Amino acid sequence: MKPASIKTFDILYLGSIAITIIATVLAWDGLMAATNAELARQGMEMGEGTNTLAMISAGFGIGIVVVIQLLLWAGASIWRAGWVKWLIAALALYSLATFFIGFGGDITLRTVLVAAARLMALGAAAMLFRADAKAWFAKDKA
Repeated sequence: MKPASIKTFDILYLGSIAITIIATVLAWDGLMAATNAELARQGMEMGEGTNTLAMISAGFGIGIVVVIQLLLWAGASIWRAGWVKWLIAALALYSLATFFIGFGGDITLRTVLVAAARLMALGAAAMLFRADAKAWFAKDKA
């Protein structure tokens, strides 16, 4: 049976992933515009094919990030890999720091959601260092 800290980690970490996906959907038009602008800067002609390429590129990138996050969650919550908690904590701190460093001052629903997701991920990481979580990682995995 999972201890309370790991259950809380599950809720916070998976919740942060879901909120990040929602924030990405809200920012999709801006993401597509930025991707198209970069493709145009590289000399690609703008048109239907370029828009499709931008959508595929952005979707693939987002998909890879989500898969990595889910693998990290599984590493801590299912496979009990103790080293994963350190990686989750480092990435949570890094993502929160880069969010605030890059914050432009405009408070929108998207920025509120991203800030909430980053704080949830940091809270989830903290759950991995509580006493009952330490015992969870130390238990025989067989």
